[in-house]
Amino acid sequence: MRERRKKERKKEIENEITRVGDSAANGGVAAAARWQRWRRGNERRRGGSTARRFTEQREMLGNFLLPRS
Repeated sequence: MRERRKKERKKEIENEITRVGDSAANGGVAAAARWQRWRRGNERRRGGSTARRFTEQREMLGNFLLPRS
């Protein structure tokens, strides 16, 4: 049961990402962040560095929306 909910949520998030795409910059970042959270589930509870997560997210987006400062 829980597994199915997880799959549905994943689909939802994927749809959201494709829907938002890069049309709205902030939405794209938020969707990517949500996807990231889903994909890496509990890593946050184990305590990972926020900076590292952000860097990975930026790589995942391929500098798609987040300019290097």
